[in-house]
Amino acid sequence: MKTKSKILIAVSAVLMLSIYFLPLWKILLEAPQYPEGLEMKIWLTGLTGSIDQINGLNHYIGMKHIAVANFWEFKVLPYVYGLIVAFGFFVAWRGKLNLLWIWLAVLLIFAIFGLTDFYLWEYNYGHNLDPMAAIKVEGMTYQPPLIGYKQLLNFLAGSFPDIGGILVGIGGFIAGAVLFTEIRLKRKISIENKNHLTMKSTLFLSLFILFVASGCGTTEPQAIDYGKDVCAHCKMVVADQKYGAEMITKKGKIFKFDSAECLMDFVSEGNNTQSTDAQLLVINFAKPTTFIDAKNAFYLKDKGYQSPMGGNIVPFESEILADNNKLSPDAKIMTFEEALKGRK
Repeated sequence: MKTKSKILIAVSAVLMLSIYFLPLWKILLEAPQYPEGLEMKIWLTGLTGSIDQINGLNHYIGMKHIAVANFWEFKVLPYVYGLIVAFGFFVAWRGKLNLLWIWLAVLLIFAIFGLTDFYLWEYNYGHNLDPMAAIKVEGMTYQPPLIGYKQLLNFLAGSFPDIGGILVGIGGFIAGAVLFTEIRLKRKISIENKNHLTMKSTLFLSLFILFVASGCGTTEPQAIDYGKDVCAHCKMVVADQKYGAEMITKKGKIFKFDSAECLMDFVSEGNNTQSTDAQLLVINFAKPTTFIDAKNAFYLKDKGYQSPMGGNIVPFESEILADNNKLSPDAKIMTFEEALKGRK
């Protein structure tokens, strides 16, 4: 490999050393009673943050106590990962393309193992609850998200790479880019070999791009889990499949509501900065479980309909459809802005 490529591989290995000094992952808990939020940081060798407070809250719903001593990973992985990073410096020193292939493959396997192990811990943590817990919600589990945000009762739980994890991802991307560049420099090899190597490098680089990009939160709406999801405004379980709404913030947070009224009340509270430039969606009353843009929908206020919060408001995707579904002579059709103004 060229000298520049060797230097970049060494830089990649240095970035990967960062998780010995910086947190790898973070789990956030946001709720009205905790305006500053609770945070737990996961390091390669242990945990820090609001662990005692989180354990205190989790005790009431029967979740296991979080303690560093209960994790074998903190005892073993620092040594395994250290050997992998040391091999990266060896690759930079020798400058052999086949060694770079091996190193990247080992890194990818380690990343897949780490994410899988983390998911299984979250699953066990959120599902295996103490049957004698003080607070029990039938059918409710409390598994945190692997990546992104998830509503758990009145808490919004978030899970994202921290600064150390981001630097490791950047290091992996640099190493993948070096591999791709070095393969392109071998164009004097036979056409068959060149095509074969290019295909492999493109595939491998795509895997690393996917790995780095996996830390980004989703902006796609989530189907409402009726009977389990809790309304972000009134804190009641979302139960009626003819009604429902969602708000997706610019950061990818998803808030679910049991009706269009609760969404409007949530937005109109004024102190709710989350709603700025957010995507607002409501269930189409004519096609239950199907979302439509809340700002472009038409709202029929009709006492003939019994919405969950008693506002008697049902959304439709067109004014004609709303007019055709009137049940009372004094029914009124409103735009989103008109309906929102009426909630203030």
